[in-house]
Amino acid sequence: MLNLGILVFSLFLALVLFGCTSTPVCGNGACEIEETNSICPQDCGVELSCIDNDVNDASNIYGSYFAAGTAQGYPDTVQGSANDCCMQTSQPGACVNIGPYLSEAFCNESVPSSVMYECPYGCMAGACVSNEVTISKELWKNAEPWGIVDWSKHENILWVVLTNNTDNNLTLKAFIAGDSNYLLPSGGAVLPNSSAGLQFVVSTSCVPNEKYVYTKEDIQIIYDTDSIQNKVEYGVADIVGECLE
Repeated sequence: MLNLGILVFSLFLALVLFGCTSTPVCGNGACEIEETNSICPQDCGVELSCIDNDVNDASNIYGSYFAAGTAQGYPDTVQGSANDCCMQTSQPGACVNIGPYLSEAFCNESVPSSVMYECPYGCMAGACVSNEVTISKELWKNAEPWGIVDWSKHENILWVVLTNNTDNNLTLKAFIAGDSNYLLPSGGAVLPNSSAGLQFVVSTSCVPNEKYVYTKEDIQIIYDTDSIQNKVEYGVADIVGECLE
């Protein structure tokens, strides 16, 4: 009787020991002890996750409005991704380089998502800009036929650098900023993709760090082409900034 008890106990002990130390088999359809999503996704399923590369605090995505980024889901074949991009309207649509709205990508737990945000000073290249000067200069830089690559103001002196963004010679006749502030230079050909620096006195003065604005409606560039005289080009954006010291 004693020997039978010892035999039963030995069998029980062997089952416990060998059963607890058996190696899990990945792919047998059972998520066993020591198996996880990362070790054996076949049995335990795929672990879903998401990383937003332009936000440090997942509970506050406001700070990421000013940096372009991507919300990347993992695995990407299941979760996909969402990119920050500028929009012309508050409704989902095609991305643009410059617009008033930002479609901000973020991680909604493990799912890449997006939210629409109206940038105070506009959106450029997938991020809100921190001031209106940035957008204005970007729009002017690429404008045709005349662009402006830079400008500044000191007291009552306005300085602008015009550039001919065409493949043709253009003859500058006048640059008007405001109702009565204008420059009538002697005129001269501005070669294709070349610049001309203009410095002239305006009627309103400013003090250091004071904001000045010449609206795009009040900006005119008068010029001649090879076939048309006194052609008028209006501003594509405001000329805005802070007065220099």
